[in-house]
Amino acid sequence: MIFVDWEYRPAIVTSGFPRRAWAVLGPGEDWEEIDPDETAYDRLLPSEAAMRERFLPEYGQLPPVPDAALMADQSSPDSLTAAE
Repeated sequence: MIFVDWEYRPAIVTSGFPRRAWAVLGPGEDWEEIDPDETAYDRLLPSEAAMRERFLPEYGQLPPVPDAALMADQSSPDSLTAAE
């Protein structure tokens, strides 16, 4: 999973193909699926913890990563190879 500062909003992009992406579009909102090409990997963040820390002042506590994102990332060919 790739963590991104997308136009000053938290975003996650799944690894592998097909890529999927989610973003929190405003403080207090939940994750919303977005076009992964829109993120264009604006500003890569090193980890989920770094993303949460980066957005804490403006967004507060971010919601948990969506289950769909976790499942899509786990089913990517990259993650299957890494698990072997």
